[in-house]
Amino acid sequence: MEILMENLNMDLLYIAAAMMMGLAAI
Repeated sequence: MEILMENLNMDLLYIAAAMMMGLAAI
């Protein structure tokens, strides 16, 4: 869980970027 919490911010940024690309593709 500690590793997950430490990488949570990077994961959120990656997911947000993927969502933005998805919306742009629509």
